[in-house]
Amino acid sequence: DIEKIEPAFRSLLNRLARRVFDDLIEPKRLNGRFITAPEMLQFVKAYVSMFREGAQFPQAVTMLEATATANNESAKQLASLAYQQALDAVAGPASGFMRPEDLEKEHERALDAAFAKFDEVANMGPPGLIAEKREKLKGHLAAAWERYRETNSNRNPFKNAEVYVVAVAVGVISFLLSSILDAMCSEGTTCDQTADKLKFVYLTLIAVGVYVYWRYLQQLFNYMKEIAPAMFASAGIKLKES
Repeated sequence: DIEKIEPAFRSLLNRLARRVFDDLIEPKRLNGRFITAPEMLQFVKAYVSMFREGAQFPQAVTMLEATATANNESAKQLASLAYQQALDAVAGPASGFMRPEDLEKEHERALDAAFAKFDEVANMGPPGLIAEKREKLKGHLAAAWERYRETNSNRNPFKNAEVYVVAVAVGVISFLLSSILDAMCSEGTTCDQTADKLKFVYLTLIAVGVYVYWRYLQQLFNYMKEIAPAMFASAGIKLKES
């Protein structure tokens, strides 16, 4: 994002570019739309490839095809970027677990926006060439969607619940045995020392669990807040609104 660059640096860079090239230099446009740097790279690659493969100076129709190919590739990249930005906002690296049905809705919205962006930019060349690039975009977005869905599934606090169950079971048993031994054993005996060791076990499990699973506990709490109304409603219990 160019807005993240310091204004003073952008101003000086603008002066340098106009001194090196031309004072009237302006951004490149195609069909009235400004071309970004990554898009310009696609055009350069297409033109270089056209001259490299041609035995003589290419005809105008060949140059038009090269321009259309580069433009459609740029449309694919811009659409992919739009989809990625939309999904990263709700399911990116810094996001927590999202209910699959909610993530599906965000995916559908991002997908519609991505194809709308592609259709807006990919307006050059034969319809068959545009359709071919659109199919490639569809495959690329389908693969991206699978990655987002799998990542979100791995964030589910209920996934691998057996790990939590075993740890909780050991902690509860240690606590109960420790309480029983405390009530039955005299101080300083082997029985009392065993009770102290059992206390150490469940206190250690609590500390480690809070430290390791703090983020997951937060996600679990938020998830339970979302599903609790539906659970109580299905049981015929109406919650009081705070």
